[in-house]
Amino acid sequence: MYAIADCNTFYVSCERVFRPDLRDKPVVVLSNNDGCVIAQSAEAKAVGLHRGDPFHKVRDIIERENVAVFSSNYTLYADMSGRVMNTIREEIGDIDIYSIDECFFDVSGIPDYEDFCRKLRKKILKNTGIPTSIGIAPTRTLAKCASKFAKQFAGYKGAAAIDSEEKRIKALSLFPIEDVWGVGRASAEKLKSMGVETALQFSELQEALVRKMMHKPGVDTHRELLGIDSTDISEPPLKRVITTSRTFDKPVKTVSELKAFASKYAAKCAVRLRKMNGAAKAVQFWAATDIFNESIRQYSNASAVMLSVAACDTFELSKAAMMAAERVFREGFGFKRCGVTLLGVEPNMPRQLALFDFDPETRLKEDTLSKVMDQINFRHGDYSIFAASEMTNYKAENAFVQNLRREYLSPCYTTRMSEIMEVK
Repeated sequence: MYAIADCNTFYVSCERVFRPDLRDKPVVVLSNNDGCVIAQSAEAKAVGLHRGDPFHKVRDIIERENVAVFSSNYTLYADMSGRVMNTIREEIGDIDIYSIDECFFDVSGIPDYEDFCRKLRKKILKNTGIPTSIGIAPTRTLAKCASKFAKQFAGYKGAAAIDSEEKRIKALSLFPIEDVWGVGRASAEKLKSMGVETALQFSELQEALVRKMMHKPGVDTHRELLGIDSTDISEPPLKRVITTSRTFDKPVKTVSELKAFASKYAAKCAVRLRKMNGAAKAVQFWAATDIFNESIRQYSNASAVMLSVAACDTFELSKAAMMAAERVFREGFGFKRCGVTLLGVEPNMPRQLALFDFDPETRLKEDTLSKVMDQINFRHGDYSIFAASEMTNYKAENAFVQNLRREYLSPCYTTRMSEIMEVK
């Protein structure tokens, strides 16, 4: 039996932990640059706000309904996620983290797993202030379905189990096909055109038809809905590309400034690359002017630098990104957005070195230094230490978000001593 713990409206819940006055009130969290709504409380949904709504188009609703607005505070959310996951580990041991607000764990050896999960969610709420819903079933897909019911219906007391054929049939008959984990929008539309509206109807299709329409991933989902364990997420596939990009508040007009951002974004990509124990074969940099400003000349371009040997250290990737940025830059243009993409990501393992243009001793030193920087930044907060090539002329406390619009940012209550909450 699998269980999945799902944090309820996680970003909103993180903000409410430190703002108890906002409980039962409409709250939304915005995307980078305060662009659109990415999370909303049930009260915000009730007044007509939806995920993906452009912020500038719903300002009137937000002001009229007195909705609390927050910019994305990913430092806070990541730390709160870690606290939730650690609380679960204390009780169950090994867990499979699926996303920032979800994890799977095995409850096969627990006789009364529903009671255990209800006690667990009470402990999570006590330790972190984050409300959770837990679904239990013989497959992960059915557990995801069960967690939806646990969230929607108070009678389950936060934990629901699909542990019999009767419960499986009843639950799937009430579950919309578009909400099934593993069924994308295009597949859902195709299935609906065939009259398949519920998860139960999908599970009753012939496997050969599902394979023809949706290939192996669809077959795995189909089997999971029948109660056959077919999904393995313990070792997620390595991403082939990693991207970091931003839109600027003000145009970047100098090559030195553009190269600094190229170095900064390459460093951010490198941290993610090392976390997945990968290495990249190439670094691409791209930049563009403001496409929405019709009064200026438009320009966009991209350039990629191939590495002689796949790398994961910050310094080598940053050098390649700055080289590409220098190729992309054109005098007389103001760049409104840019980004770095690591290409050809593969597992980081011993490989054949280049004969002439590679220094293994320098590579070893830079690899070690990059890991030490990761440890320092993890312990003391992002950008406690960074490469000098990442410095720009912008003035801000956080070097990475200095050009990012975050007008409604909450304090980093749990990771920054200068912003710790004071009780008077």
